[in-house]
Amino acid sequence: MASCAALGSLAEHSPSRRSSRSRRSRSLQRSDQENQSVAVGGPPLNKFGFKTRSLVCASPSAAGVPGDADGQAEDAGAAPVDLLALVEPLIASLDGATSVLKMKDVAKGMKFDFKAKITALSAINTQLKTTLSEQIEKARTLPNVLAPAQEDINRRLLSLADDEAALRSSIERLKTELGAARQRGEERGKRAHDLKGELSAAHAAQAELKEQHAAQSKRAVEAEEELAQREVQLSEARTEVSKLRTHAQLQEDAAATASARAVEIESRCTQQAEEASRLAEQERQASQKREGGLSLELQTASQRAQTLEVELVALKASHEQLSATHEAVGRDLASSGSTLTAKVAELERTQADLEVTRAQLAEKDSDLRDSIKSVAQMQADNNAQLAHERERVQRLEQELQASREGQQQLRSELQGCKLDIERTQGELEVARQRGIEVQASLARTESEREQHAATIAEQSATLQLRQSEYDRLIEQLAETRESLAGTRASLDTRVEQVDKVTEAKRVLELEFRSYKEHHGSTNQQQLEAITDLKLMVDRLSQQVESKQVELGAKEGNMAEQQMTIQMMHQKLMEAENARRALHNTVQELKGNIRVFCRVRPGAQEAAPALDIAADGTKLCLTHSKDSYNFGFDKVFDPSSAQASVFEEVDGLVQSALDGYKVCIFAYGQTGSGKTFTMQGTPDPESWGLIPRSLSKILSASRKMAADGWVWSLEASFLEVYNETLRDLLNNNDGHNSSLGIKHEEAWGTVVAGLSRELVTSMEQINMLMARAAKQRAVGSTDMNSQSSRSHS
Repeated sequence: MASCAALGSLAEHSPSRRSSRSRRSRSLQRSDQENQSVAVGGPPLNKFGFKTRSLVCASPSAAGVPGDADGQAEDAGAAPVDLLALVEPLIASLDGATSVLKMKDVAKGMKFDFKAKITALSAINTQLKTTLSEQIEKARTLPNVLAPAQEDINRRLLSLADDEAALRSSIERLKTELGAARQRGEERGKRAHDLKGELSAAHAAQAELKEQHAAQSKRAVEAEEELAQREVQLSEARTEVSKLRTHAQLQEDAAATASARAVEIESRCTQQAEEASRLAEQERQASQKREGGLSLELQTASQRAQTLEVELVALKASHEQLSATHEAVGRDLASSGSTLTAKVAELERTQADLEVTRAQLAEKDSDLRDSIKSVAQMQADNNAQLAHERERVQRLEQELQASREGQQQLRSELQGCKLDIERTQGELEVARQRGIEVQASLARTESEREQHAATIAEQSATLQLRQSEYDRLIEQLAETRESLAGTRASLDTRVEQVDKVTEAKRVLELEFRSYKEHHGSTNQQQLEAITDLKLMVDRLSQQVESKQVELGAKEGNMAEQQMTIQMMHQKLMEAENARRALHNTVQELKGNIRVFCRVRPGAQEAAPALDIAADGTKLCLTHSKDSYNFGFDKVFDPSSAQASVFEEVDGLVQSALDGYKVCIFAYGQTGSGKTFTMQGTPDPESWGLIPRSLSKILSASRKMAADGWVWSLEASFLEVYNETLRDLLNNNDGHNSSLGIKHEEAWGTVVAGLSRELVTSMEQINMLMARAAKQRAVGSTDMNSQSSRSHS
């Protein structure tokens, strides 16, 4: 190009030879113009005839990959490398250089001084053509060499992009699983804390059960001490009763009242002592049962608490192991994330290096061999790096698989822990419910016992207070009556005196009036008489006025005393009602239905077959080698007297007097002593329940008659024989066809037409019982020659 331009310049500056070489000049100019046109139409050429171009950095759009408006690809690391696109401009520039090869030496054959120059240029041109031809051939073979490399690089880039996407998704999944594992670990830690709290609550409940057990034992000891005190009081009361009985025998005038009083006191004391004994025994038995149950539950709760502690320790160990595994997984995930980040950075650096290499390849067109070597070296480096990355990916996949297996194991262990926790929760709930039930039962039992004890103590105290108040009111009433009788007598005397004085005054006034009528004139003696009479009248008037004032005061006192008497009667009625209610409450506490057992004395030579417990509530029957235990409210041994049997039903007789319905009957086989227990013998010491009850009723009626009550007692005697009603007080051998069972609103179910006898003393009652005994249906049996064959 430079030589052609030089030739053109020479031709222009040779005017002397312009005409002779005009054709050649024009030809040279045309060639120069063609060369200039080639130079203008393409890139500039270097000294070797190659086109020169500036350094171009390959971008996705420059490499033939479409991109966005800013030239930024969506994923630069995943863009394929197009080496052919980089080589094609070079080949095109070589095609442009072929015009140089077709150029001809225009100065050939010229006959002027520049022939040597042309020869030199021709030699240079020949050398350049040869070199250019070789470069063109090499450039044409370059696409065939770069195409496999391009495909391999693009394939590896796509594989790296897929691996990168897989690693990113794996990292996200691992992060999700790591968050879930952390949440489960936190839940397990919270659950372990809850289990600790429940275990502490179980320990507290266990301690509370121990305290309740100690309190129950203490209360049982106190109940036994109270029972001992009651027994001492009972012995003292019995001693007092013995003294009262001795004193009653010495004082015959007050025998009936003192005896009834002593029997009543002894009965009350015995009832209170027996009631206290029975309550104490029941409390002691209940305490023993509760103590045994509490001991068993306490032992169970202790064992369960130990089991829960062991499970809690195991759960803690499992939780720590899971925490360690969780931390290791977290560290592995962090390491994998950092490794992946490093690999991404390294891939980016590799991509940058590749871009630099592409730029260097584009820049170093002159040294294509070095560029190819650099590309081969880069390819080898990329291959090594890809192999290393594949190994790293495989290792990460193995670690991911191991992490998944560990997570699966953690899930299974977590599921097992959840099942253990649920089972532990259920057992703790059952233990808690048992503890609550035991506490409620203990509270109810303690409350009932305290209520019973308080009720008995309160009733006893109230009964004693009412009795003392009743006695005091009786004494005050008697004193008031005596005072009222004296006041009435004095008042009557005063009234008589006032009447006498009034009559004397009236007589004197009449006499004075008569004297005044008959004697018109007065003298000294009459005046003195009149003065004396006036003085006497004044004195008598003053006495009458004082007596009237005193009479008014007495009447006021009498009205106050009448009001006091009415108030006393009202209080007495209230005290009586309260006594009835308390007495009925005591009877209900003893039991509305009570079963007593009385053992008849056997023959002396007979072997003992019965064993009565010391507390008098249990009986053991021995037959051959077998023994049978029976429980009753009271067991009377063969040595028990009729009076001791009546003491147990004395309160029921009082309830009948208070208006409650009471039924007492004896039940047993033939010859067991039913008639003896109910009727007894004519001897007062051997009276049965019927005569003793009637005696108590008569005694109570006499006492209440003294307080203003009006009583009328009627007795009847009925027998049921072979489902036939017989009136034993009927003189017609007990047969009365008009007897029938009816229901009345006032009395309930009664036997209509039954004979009734008015009784006022025990002598009448004994006569009626003797008359009824003669009409009873009796018969001879193997065990009793005079066995009663009916129910009466």
